[in-house]
Amino acid sequence: MSSSKSVRALMGVMMGAGIIAVSLAGCQKTDTDALNAQVAELRSRVDMQARQMDMDRQALLQHDMVVSRFEYTEFDPAQVRYFSLNNGVVSLIGQLIQVKPLPDGKGSALTLRVANNGSVAVFNPGFMAQWGPTMPVGDKIAPEQVQQWRKALHSSEFRGQLQLAPGNWTEITLSLDGVLPEQLHYLRLTMLMDQVAFGGALAAVPAAPQAQMPAPAQGSAPAHR
Repeated sequence: MSSSKSVRALMGVMMGAGIIAVSLAGCQKTDTDALNAQVAELRSRVDMQARQMDMDRQALLQHDMVVSRFEYTEFDPAQVRYFSLNNGVVSLIGQLIQVKPLPDGKGSALTLRVANNGSVAVFNPGFMAQWGPTMPVGDKIAPEQVQQWRKALHSSEFRGQLQLAPGNWTEITLSLDGVLPEQLHYLRLTMLMDQVAFGGALAAVPAAPQAQMPAPAQGSAPAHR
């Protein structure tokens, strides 16, 4: 009998130990699941923050791009007749009147009308122009095509004694060497502000009805952007 009681006692101890072991394993599994859930939540939060930072960065880049584009205007003279140019200091609106060959037949003469969209007269603004063939666009454009197009561009500064009274149109002519009118499909204009002066109201400044913007003495040079 004592032997039987000893066996039953030993079996009870073993069963108790097994229950404790199972309980401990269950606790460990519960703790591991909770920890994994916390790690997954933290990773989700980090990924969400990273995506938000990337969106903010893209938005900032887009904002910078839009702001920078205010500094110049670019268009196809064969298709566009009106444009605007605003660098944050001087605001102009413009109209392309005509494009015709230069007298020597080696370039194009552009006749433009520009109007000062501000409230103060602007004296002596200059223009940096880039011109050439059609800009390659599209998702399948190879970098080599873009580089080749950039090498084909011409560039020059145009300066004249311009007086742009507020609200008045002024006609100017740009001489673009090296590209005939039928080949001219890209024009980029940037205002040059280094010689600009500002005057008074409209009544104090007569508008110049027409101005010839002479090309530099050395002619145009290829533009490399």
